[in-house]
Amino acid sequence: MPMHEETERTFRFCPGPSALKEGCGAVVFGHNKKFKWFWKDTGDPEEGEMLPQSEESESEPKFNDSGIGSSLRSSAVEGSSSCEFFTREHYKIGIVCALPKELKAIRVLFDSKHGYPVIPLEDTNHYALGQIGQHNVVAACLPLRRYGTNSAANVVTNMMRSFTKVENYLLVGIGGGVPLNNDIRLADVVVSVPTNDHAGVIQYDFGKVLENGIFELTGYLQGLSSFLLTAISSLEANPDISCTPLQEDIEKIAKAVPEYGYPGLNNDRLFAPQCVHNPICKTCERCDGPRIERNHQPNNHPHIHYGLITSRNQLMKNAQTRDDLGMKYNFLCFEMEAAGIMASVPCLTIRGICDYADSHKNDLWQEYASATAAAYAKFLLSIMRNQNDMESTLEDWETVKSSYSKKKSSTIFTAYKVASAKEATEVIKKAYPD
Repeated sequence: MPMHEETERTFRFCPGPSALKEGCGAVVFGHNKKFKWFWKDTGDPEEGEMLPQSEESESEPKFNDSGIGSSLRSSAVEGSSSCEFFTREHYKIGIVCALPKELKAIRVLFDSKHGYPVIPLEDTNHYALGQIGQHNVVAACLPLRRYGTNSAANVVTNMMRSFTKVENYLLVGIGGGVPLNNDIRLADVVVSVPTNDHAGVIQYDFGKVLENGIFELTGYLQGLSSFLLTAISSLEANPDISCTPLQEDIEKIAKAVPEYGYPGLNNDRLFAPQCVHNPICKTCERCDGPRIERNHQPNNHPHIHYGLITSRNQLMKNAQTRDDLGMKYNFLCFEMEAAGIMASVPCLTIRGICDYADSHKNDLWQEYASATAAAYAKFLLSIMRNQNDMESTLEDWETVKSSYSKKKSSTIFTAYKVASAKEATEVIKKAYPD
């Protein structure tokens, strides 16, 4: 007869001895702690212990089957048990990547990963969420094989609509370098910063052709926020920063995903503009045209360059055009997405150089260049204040201050400089343990 034990919310059916033939086993319905065989989603039952269940609210029923299909639930629990969950309003940094390999490098560098909040149905993006430094970060990738400004604009528009509190956007990934006059090498990082005439990114294919045939740029994109620019200034002005600030995170990515390792100095070849790649060759091993000689660098650590980036919907694979435009506008890098994003929202563009925007372009350096760009993004975020935490500190400051006597005012002032009111309290307690 069935037995109902209310305390454990379990159900058991115990057939009498006559119901079972000798050697035919047993029939078990519902959860039974003494039953050690479990059915997963597929295959035969296996003997073992039930995986631990997540904490459930008192209002939710605690009844579970005796292991049938338990891996479905347990996998969800395992995926979320190590994750914190935040609402969409808690994210202040947005990162956009054009390629999955770019987003993968970013995800490796998350200090912690977050669970997935509810996303509006009309949002077609898929997001990766986590923490970098003090910041909650939401990251998204363009649809597979859909590149360019229009696709980038759609992705960032969805992100803006779903994550309404994001204040700073980063576009992180790979680009083609302009080595003329800048000594840019493969895997170096180019960061968009404004000049007197431009906002850091120029949309080169937006303009007009004059009567004399000269193309004149007419587009002007939104400038960067002062908060991001002062963060970059802080990096540049800090004498204590390592001369190889990206290396640790680059190595972390390569350790997690080995194909992101350094391709080797012998694969960094810069050919003269008149040397055109043989299209029947996958690599440049057989390209015998003249190469441009450059000064030897003592190590393979990427350098960071700040300046103008050009964005256009066409892939640049012409060395002569590259040099002509580089000479005219002093571009450091070509890419295809920044203009689409910056038409909607200010965005800092970070590009790891994977080729020289010439006919010798190939994919050999793309993973490593993705890693260097991701490493710079983390480097920058690691020194940026969390604006949300500073606001919380201001709101809670009176409570912290009123908890301690006036004679501790100097310590309180010092504590106020930390990221949150909670940390301020800890600083004061350490100074005055009584």
